[in-house]
Amino acid sequence: MGIIVKFMLKNIAERKFRTFLILFSIIISSALFFASSAVAGTVEKMFVEQMKNVYGTADIIIQPGDKSPSSFFYMNRLEALTGYMDYAVGTVESIGIYRPNRDEEVRLSLKGINFEDLQIMNPVVLREELKNEPFTGKMIIIGIETAKKYNLKTGDTIDIEIRESKHKFLISGISETIGYFVEQGQNINAVIPRETLSSIYDSKGAVTTVYIKPKDPSMEMNLIDELSKLYKQYVVRETLTQQDIKSSSGGLTSSFMIMVVTLLLMSMFIIYTSFKVITMERLPVIGTFRSIGATKGMTGLMLILEGVFYGIIGGLLGCGLGIGILYLVTYLSSPIWLKGQEITLVYTLSQLVAAFLMAVILSFISSLIPIIRTSSIPVKDIVLNKVEKHSKPAVWLPILGIGLLLISIPVPFIPAKKFGVAIDAIGITAMMAGAVILIPYITGLFIKAFEKVYSYIFGNEGVLAVKNLKDNKNMVNNISLLSIGISTLLMINILSFSVSIEVLNAYGGWQYEIQMWTQNADRDTERIIETIDGVEDVYGESGIYNVNIAGTSEQIVYLQGADAREFPEFYSFTFEGDKKRMLEALDQGRNIITTNIFKDKYNLKEGDTIALKLGGGTKTYRVTGFFDSLMMNGSYALISERYFKLDTGERYLNQIVVKTDKDPDAVAQSIKERFKGMSLWIQTVKESERRNQESNQQLFSVLKGFSFMTMVVGIFGVLNNFLISFMERKRWLAMLRSIGMSRRQIIKMIFVESLTGGLIGGIAGIGSGILLILFVPNSHVIKEVAAPIPMHYSLSIFIYSLLSGMVITLIASIGPAVKSSKLNIIESIKYE
Repeated sequence: MGIIVKFMLKNIAERKFRTFLILFSIIISSALFFASSAVAGTVEKMFVEQMKNVYGTADIIIQPGDKSPSSFFYMNRLEALTGYMDYAVGTVESIGIYRPNRDEEVRLSLKGINFEDLQIMNPVVLREELKNEPFTGKMIIIGIETAKKYNLKTGDTIDIEIRESKHKFLISGISETIGYFVEQGQNINAVIPRETLSSIYDSKGAVTTVYIKPKDPSMEMNLIDELSKLYKQYVVRETLTQQDIKSSSGGLTSSFMIMVVTLLLMSMFIIYTSFKVITMERLPVIGTFRSIGATKGMTGLMLILEGVFYGIIGGLLGCGLGIGILYLVTYLSSPIWLKGQEITLVYTLSQLVAAFLMAVILSFISSLIPIIRTSSIPVKDIVLNKVEKHSKPAVWLPILGIGLLLISIPVPFIPAKKFGVAIDAIGITAMMAGAVILIPYITGLFIKAFEKVYSYIFGNEGVLAVKNLKDNKNMVNNISLLSIGISTLLMINILSFSVSIEVLNAYGGWQYEIQMWTQNADRDTERIIETIDGVEDVYGESGIYNVNIAGTSEQIVYLQGADAREFPEFYSFTFEGDKKRMLEALDQGRNIITTNIFKDKYNLKEGDTIALKLGGGTKTYRVTGFFDSLMMNGSYALISERYFKLDTGERYLNQIVVKTDKDPDAVAQSIKERFKGMSLWIQTVKESERRNQESNQQLFSVLKGFSFMTMVVGIFGVLNNFLISFMERKRWLAMLRSIGMSRRQIIKMIFVESLTGGLIGGIAGIGSGILLILFVPNSHVIKEVAAPIPMHYSLSIFIYSLLSGMVITLIASIGPAVKSSKLNIIESIKYE
C-alpha cells in the first residue's frame, strides 16, 4: 500500500498542469461558495453597526409623526413604566447651519442631550475637553474629523444658525470618531445640552425623541404596545427590525448562489474529465500492481484518496481565498449608503466547514465514475490493452434530457417563501443537466448539417474534422463546458442590459426634473417654491410607505394620493385603459389602481377589494385599474388624494416635485438657498437615476465577476479536454501521417475541429442562455431582490457570445495542433 501511495504522490507532483487545473476548479468553487453564503451576514453587520452609531444601545424609539399635535412632547408619562426600562433618554434633535467662511455652508445635525445620558446610550471618548467645565448652556461637542477639517480646538467659539437666529457656542469637547461622531452622509454631527436646544425652540423641558432600552429584551414588543397606548399620537417603534436588517443585504446570497450552482456543475465536469485522463494514464501501472497481487479495492482506494486529497487541499486553500473574495464582494456589492463604513467580515466556523466539506464532496463525487469504471476492468484486458468499450448511447438519455428541461420550466412559479433559493438551485441544475445530456445529440444534428458544407469550404480535412467530432467525447465535453460558461455570461449581460433599459423607462415616467422634501411641507411650501426663478410648475405629492394589507403579512411599499387633474402632468405611466377616466374614477369612492406587477403577484382583477391598515383604521378599497411602473419594485398603488387625506390623517406632503424651465441643478441650488437653515432633502431626477444605475451596476459587476470566473474555469477545462483528446488520438494521428497526411493538413483538421466545436458550443450556450434568461427573471431569487422585469435582447451580446466560444476553442487547440505536427510516427504507432 505504501508503494501505491508514493506512486500517487509522485504523479500528482509530476502532472503540474493537471494538478493545478483540478485544484483551481475546487479552490474557486469553494471560495465563491463560502463568499456567497457569508456576504449577506457581513453586509447586515455593517448595517447594524451603522445604525448603532445613531441609536446606540436603544431598542425602542418614540418620535413625532405626521399626525402628532407637536414636534415636542413630555416624558412624564413614562414614569408608569420605569420598572420595565433600563433607561429612557430624551433628546431634542434639530438642524443648525455653520459657516466657516463666506462661501461655505455646513449643515450640523444637532442632538440636544445630557452628557450623562449620552454616555449611557451611545458612549463617546473625548480626545480633548475643557476641564472642570460642566456641559451646560451654550456648550458644544464636535468630532475630531470636523475639528481637523475646520481647524477648531477646545475653547474656540463657533456661530451656529438655529431657527434663523445665530447662537455662539463654546467648543467644550472634541470626540474620537466613535458612536454618534461617525460621520454619515453630508451632515456633520454635534452634541449640545438638551435644555439649551429646548430653550431655543421655546419648549423647555420637552423633547423631540425618546430612546428606550428594555430591561428584558423578550418583553420588547409588550413594552412597545404599552408605550403606544401612552403616546397614541406619536410613533413608537423598534429602532431596528429584523426586516430592516434582512433588506439591507438585498438578497445577495440568493443572487450569488445562482453563479455558484453553475460553477459547481462546471467544476464537476472538469474534475470528471481530468480523472478520466488520470485513470487512462495509470492503467499500465494499475495492471502491473494488480498482476503482482494488488486488489481492485487497493488500486481503487489509491485513486479515491487522490480525489479526496485534491478536495482537502482545494478546500483549505478555497476557504482562505474565500475570505479575500468575501471582502471584495462586500465592498463592491454593499449599498452606496454603506460605502465608507469599515468592513468587518462576519462568518461562522460552520460556513467555513461547509465550504471545506463541499470541496471534498465535489472532488470525491466527480472522480468516482472514472474510478469505478477503471476498477471494473479485468487485469487481463489491462495487460492486453483491451480497455476500449464501444457502447451504444442509451435510448432513454435524450428523453431524460428533454424531461429535465421541461421540469425546470415551471420551477420559478412554484410557491415558496422559505425554500425559494433551494428550489431555484434545483431548477437551474435540472436545466443545465438536461442541456448537457442533449448536447451530444445536438452536436450530431450540426455534424450532419456541416458535413456537406465543409467538403466545399475545407475539403477532405473539413470532412474528417466533422466526422472526428461525432464520437469524440472530449470535444463534446468542450461543447458542454462552453455551453455552461457562455449561457451564464449571456444571462448576466442580458439581465444587466435589461435593467439599464428599464431604469431609463421608469425614470422616463417622471415628467419633472427635481424632487424634494422639507419638514412639514404643505400647500404654502408649494407656493414658496413657485416664486423661485426657473420653476415652471410644482406638485405636492401625498404618499406613505409600507402600508399593511389587513389579514396578511404583506405590504404596499408606497401608497400615493393622486390628484386627477395634476397627476398626469407630472407622471406619464401607461394605464390599461383611459388614463383620465381611471384617475377621475378614484374620486368616486374608495378605489385603488395598482401596478401590473402588483396585480400579477397577488392575482388581482378589476372589482377585487384590498383592505388597508391606515391611520384612520382599516379601510377597504376596490381595484379599478392597473398601470405599468417598476417604482418600488412594482409595490406601488394610487388612491384619490381626497380619500388619502381622509383615511390616513396625513397633514403634510411626502415630497414636492418640480418642473423647471432652466438648468435643474441651478434651480435646485436656488431652492436650497431659499430653504437655508431648514431640514431639506433635494435632488434632481438625473442624479436619482444615476445613483440607481450605480447601485444596480454594483450588483451586476459582482455577478459578472462570478460568471467571468466560471468562464475562466471553463477555459482551463477546454484546454484540458484538448490535451486528453490529443493523448487518446496520438496513435490515430500518427497513422494518418503514415498514410500521407501532411503536418499542414493535420493542423488544419484540428483547427477546423476546434472552430466547429466552438461554434456548436456558442450556439448551444446561446440556447441554454435563453433558457436561463426565461428562468432567472421569474425566479424566487429575483422576486426576493426586485420585481420581475421585461427582458431586452441585444444582438451584439449574442454575436460576442458566439464568437467567444469559437475564439476560446481555437486558442486552446494551438498546443495540441503544434504537438500533433511534431509527432514521431513510429513511436506514436507503438504507443502502449
